[in-house]
This record gives sequence, C-alpha cells and structure tokens, in this order.
Amino acid sequence: MGTLAAQPCAPNFAVFNDAAYRKIIGSPSASREYFERFHKPLLEELQGGCCKNGMCTGTTGKKVLLDIACGHGHELEFLKDGNRIKIIGLELSRDVLLEYTRKSFPDAFFVAADVRASPLKHEFADAAIAANAVIYEQWEMLQVIFNSLKEGAKAVVNFTLLRAEEELGKGLLDTGAVSTVKVNANGREFRLRALDFSHGHADEGRLEGFVRAKILGPSLKSVGTQVHFRSIEDVEGFVQHAGFLIVGHETFQYANESGVKETEVYTLQKPRAPR
Repeated sequence: MGTLAAQPCAPNFAVFNDAAYRKIIGSPSASREYFERFHKPLLEELQGGCCKNGMCTGTTGKKVLLDIACGHGHELEFLKDGNRIKIIGLELSRDVLLEYTRKSFPDAFFVAADVRASPLKHEFADAAIAANAVIYEQWEMLQVIFNSLKEGAKAVVNFTLLRAEEELGKGLLDTGAVSTVKVNANGREFRLRALDFSHGHADEGRLEGFVRAKILGPSLKSVGTQVHFRSIEDVEGFVQHAGFLIVGHETFQYANESGVKETEVYTLQKPRAPR
C-alpha cells in the first residue's frame, strides 16, 4: 500500500440527487436511531429541556446548532417541526444547497463554503453536528467545529475506520484505490488511509464485499477520495490534538442499500478556558 503523493481528489456531490446520495453514500444521518442515540441527547442538553418527535423545548432562548458538511440535510429532518433551535449549515456544494437543502429547510440558514476558507466567525455555536463529514479535509473540519463552538459546547462527530490491509481484501489493494496519506495537523503528521474512487479504480468486482454499492459508475467516481482513520487510537489522538475533550464514544451499526456499515461516534467538548 503506497503513500498518496498528490492531493486527494475533491468530491462533486452536485451530481447526486437525494435518492442517489442515500443509495451510494449511505450516511447514518438519515437514521432515526442515530438521531435518538446521539443528536437528541445533545439537543436536550442544549435546550435544558426535552425533545419529543424532533421538537425541542426548554426554558432558555433559541440556541445555535451548527451542521458541518450538511449536504442534503438528512440529519435535520428530525428537527423540522416547531423546534427552538437556530440551524446554521455549512456545505461545500452550492448546487446541493440550492436544489435540495434550502428548499427542504426554509427556516435554516445555509452557507456554501469550503472549510479551508470558512467564513464562520469564532465561538458563535452552542452545539455542532457533523455526519460523515470527516472523510474530507479532516483537520480543517475539526478546526472549523472547534473554532465555531463556544467554550464548554459539545459536538457529535462520526469517524469511519479503514482497518488492517487483510480486512480490505487483496483485490482492492491491487487496484491502487487504497493508499496511505499523510495529514499535517498543525505540525503533527498523521498517517491515514485514502480510498480513491476518482480514477475508475472502484469497479464493481474490485469493491465487492467492501463498498457493496448497487449503483456504480460516474456517480461513484464523483465521491472523489475519502480519507479514513486506521484505528480508534488514531481517531482519539487526532481529536485531542485538535483541542477537544472526549466525553463519549460508541460504535454504531446501520444498514442501507449499500449493506451494513459501522461508524465510530464521538461526543466532543471544547474545553473552558481557565479563569
């Protein structure tokens, strides 16, 4: 498994309609169970009240929830009706926001921008969520979340692992689709695994048993290069280096049309500055 020399290929999510995104990408964000286990407790704590059927009530004023790489906004479906949360979403694809997300969530505020040049101000958000976001621009994603959160605020972020080579299958490795990529995180180097869909490596036979996607071809190539962590230790070292405290971690399994997937879900907290 070689080292990725060039910059990873960026995704082009504008080519995905909502149905294709759900079928190919398979984010856990559309799962009611995922909301109940991870996002709902965050919102209940945020509001100081309770959430029922996606409606959050409490005695405090409206709080700000940041959704990083919000895409089609599947995770926001559970917050559409009568909640007291102000939603701000950041998404790379302007086309996705215009065609889907803004139409589905007219009361939310969305910004089309790259996390590498984020226009978001510091310490404005009371909480944050990021579903399947940290497979692109890992360090920048976490830095935008960290900088946007108020002191003591929490974020729910999931990470997908690409473990040992024997778990990937020799056929996939032989294609050159899997490489080692070095990510510089503010002076510290992390070695992660890149899964490259962009150059036609990922045909159906070679990905059988790993991605299990039923729709393959130009749309799958538009996923670009996804970069994953190799182990739990890698994830935790990375998020702690970004400045976060780890306050919770669970493994979550979910099923979609691509098969059964597993992701590591963390609740992270921005520390309070010493007084």
